Amino acid sequence: MKDPIKLFALSIMGLLVVIVLNHSTTSAANEYILGEGDVIEVIVRHNEDLSRTFMIRPDGKISFPLLGDVQVSGLTAAGLKDHLTEELKRYVQLPEVTVIIKEAKNYKVSVLGGGVKSSVVSLQGPTPLLQFLIQLGLDEKANLKGAYVARKNEKLPVDFYALVVKGDMSQNVILEPNDVIFIPPNFAEQIQIVGEVKSPQAVPYREGLRILDVILQAGGLTEYARANSVKVIRKDGDKTKEIKVKVGDALKGDLSKNILLQPGDFIVVPQSLF
Repeated sequence: MKDPIKLFALSIMGLLVVIVLNHSTTSAANEYILGEGDVIEVIVRHNEDLSRTFMIRPDGKISFPLLGDVQVSGLTAAGLKDHLTEELKRYVQLPEVTVIIKEAKNYKVSVLGGGVKSSVVSLQGPTPLLQFLIQLGLDEKANLKGAYVARKNEKLPVDFYALVVKGDMSQNVILEPNDVIFIPPNFAEQIQIVGEVKSPQAVPYREGLRILDVILQAGGLTEYARANSVKVIRKDGDKTKEIKVKVGDALKGDLSKNILLQPGDFIVVPQSLF
């Protein structure tokens, strides 16, 4: 069975990401807070001598013609436009100012949790969560159901699983500077298979996973396996229950024996007595 994360990611890499990005980043760009390292272009209409590109210095300022040092850090592009317009009125009649963010170096988000490699990522500007996750490179180790975005010490109500696997674009929030993306590993949901299989292992759970999928991923049964006495040990609240599965019959074509698995199932393939 194909990994739904990879399958969905590939299916939307083209047109969908472009549409979402173009549709949803405009308002977020207006809210971006300028800071050290950002590159901005200031255009003063009919005044080429005042129009130029600036990089915001570590002190948060730029040196602007006529005005000298201007505090930029902490302002949005719209806020800086209003500030420059007001200051230039002392020198220019009815100044028309435009501020364009050329490089958003101050746009950083943190990634942690164990389901992906921890890192601090610099974005080029407002970025939809889905596009970021595709660039990040999710794999089957990531626990999407336990993932979340933290913003200003609060969790956002974002369902990563619905976004990535089910394509629910209502979950596709725009990331903001200093967001923290927490993606834990899916150890609690893994399927463990031990005993008479060629490669005992932990298999990441995915929706629709059946017992034959796991057995095949584990390399298949050994010649010593008691195929019709396979046990699935499953948590049931505070207790556990044991489900006997006739895998041998399933391998012979009786697909009613190819049961659906649940997160955390433990599969034991016993050894034949003869």
